Amino acid sequence: MLKYEEKFVQPSANIKGGRQIVLVPEARPVEIGLAQQQSLADENTGQSAVPALLIWRCAPALLVTRSETRLPRFGGAVAEMQAAGWPVLLRKSGGGACPVGPGTVQVSMIEAASSDATMNAKYAALARLLQCTFSMFQIVCQTGSVAGAFCPGKYDLSVQGKKIAGMSQHWFRNRGGVRCVITAASINVEEAPDALADVVNRFYSNAGSPLSCQAAVLTNLRLCAAADHAADSKLASAVMQQLCSAADMLAESKREDFPRNLGFPSLISQPHD
Repeated sequence: MLKYEEKFVQPSANIKGGRQIVLVPEARPVEIGLAQQQSLADENTGQSAVPALLIWRCAPALLVTRSETRLPRFGGAVAEMQAAGWPVLLRKSGGGACPVGPGTVQVSMIEAASSDATMNAKYAALARLLQCTFSMFQIVCQTGSVAGAFCPGKYDLSVQGKKIAGMSQHWFRNRGGVRCVITAASINVEEAPDALADVVNRFYSNAGSPLSCQAAVLTNLRLCAAADHAADSKLASAVMQQLCSAADMLAESKREDFPRNLGFPSLISQPHD
């Protein structure tokens, strides 16, 4: 199983202090995206807080939690998933097994945590960003746990009872000792729900877990969007751009339930050689 800290390659974008949206349009190995989250968090110092919104895509992978590494046949399941083209990576946030790939978009809100910061407020802020983004595709979504979905949580986003995105959170002290929080979401833009359910169920079955999920309670943005958006051949890219627009719009609206510091100038990471 890969540990993403060991696989990090410094992005070619020159990321410096200040407020920023970091958008990485090309799909990269997931461990690079996870390491970039950590790198952005480490930019926060005692003298300078650098909030960031990281929007990225990745190659196929299955993200698991530390508790799942204790499943009775975990090692064998990792080898089997790797052979099937689904490398397994340990993530630092909670939840359950979560499949990601080029047809998903990952969003990470990375901040220094103030003394009055709360878990629910951070989740609500990111949920608001996603709901605003989905509205641009004429999709209305709700928050709340979806029974039978993979990695269920009370801040799942669903459309007509079917999960379209999930969120997770990690609170920690960075290399400089600054208390930080990463609130992350995985949006299913166009991965087939039955394929994702199959990946999760194969992992759990091979690892000796009784858990499973149901494809019938999963959906994606392409299935839910209005016809003109659903026909877009570059839908994932469109979602990423609309996330940037939504962040700016929400910051300008000065809503108290959304961090005002998300009206960042954009910074586009260039593809790797």
